[in-house]
Amino acid sequence: PEGARALAGALPSMTNLTTLNLAWNNIGPETVRALVGALPSMANLTTLGLGQNGIGPEGARALAGALPSMTNLTTLNLAWNNIGPETVRALVGALPSMANLTTLGLGQNGIGPEGARAL
Repeated sequence: PEGARALAGALPSMTNLTTLNLAWNNIGPETVRALVGALPSMANLTTLGLGQNGIGPEGARALAGALPSMTNLTTLNLAWNNIGPETVRALVGALPSMANLTTLGLGQNGIGPEGARAL
């Protein structure tokens, strides 16, 4: 997590970055909150991979707040983060502003029928 938080500090200057894959790093919700501050400045980001990071509902809700500004994002992978059905509703609120999103990975998050209906 310390390395990912340090990376979050450098990300705002990486305006040409198109892919950020931090999957399988167990960064947790606190680091996601640090990343959220950097994401809106990354206008060229098309792929964000945060799968298998244990971000949980808290991290996913924080991310949902930044997603509306990420209008060029085409792929978002949040698989294996145990975000649950309640948090899916927060993510769904961001989706209308993400017109370029073509791939949304939510596998193994325990969203169940309730989360699927929200989508």
